[in-house]
Amino acid sequence: MMMEKSGIAELSWYRPTLEERLEALLSKVPSDAVLKDTYIDKADRLRVRRRTMIAAVLDAIFEQRSPEVSDEGLEVEVGIKPDVFSELADARRDFIHDAERLDHGAPAELVLKTTKTDDDLTTKPLTAQKKELIVWLILAHLWHKTACKRFSTQTSVFHAAAKATGRTSATLRTELSHFKTQMRASIEELAYFWDLAKSVQELAKTAGDYQMAFCLLLPAAKVLSEAAIPKAKTASSES
Repeated sequence: MMMEKSGIAELSWYRPTLEERLEALLSKVPSDAVLKDTYIDKADRLRVRRRTMIAAVLDAIFEQRSPEVSDEGLEVEVGIKPDVFSELADARRDFIHDAERLDHGAPAELVLKTTKTDDDLTTKPLTAQKKELIVWLILAHLWHKTACKRFSTQTSVFHAAAKATGRTSATLRTELSHFKTQMRASIEELAYFWDLAKSVQELAKTAGDYQMAFCLLLPAAKVLSEAAIPKAKTASSES
């Protein structure tokens, strides 16, 4: 039997809810300001923080399943009776191992390691930046004059997209033209564009207003851009 320890000490007379455990553990995740002493690059700090948050969520799950937590932390029993949670415990252990290696600039060895695939047989997923771009292009595609008071013209949508993605409005107009004419865009990119556009339109139609599609997608585009991991900078760059 293998034991692992992590987590928060609890009062013996009170058992926190999963939400309370999550809040307690996530509040202990180092802030960007704290991580700045160790990591110069803002993108690195964001990656470390998000990996730590995922580990905290996994810890909270196991603390909630544990019948008792001592003052020294959580004891997780692994391997007595294999089930989905014992397998999740294995996944958690592997994730923490790889996260620690990545945090220290070493390559992942276990679950976060890339798979060995045949390039001729495997379709590569779209990059995060490409997905962000496509979402903004769909917004421009869905725009209409009554869509949103903030965006009175399609040009204003392109300006917002340019600011969010780091491209020019002219470039974005050209990109949208490529998608609408199905030229100079890969099959995977076209599928992502039209599938997402159709899904949003269907949601708007179900809600009773087909023209709501723009408003439904706008918050997602904003969140996607605001949460995007910035491009890596050199050690001499301002972060």
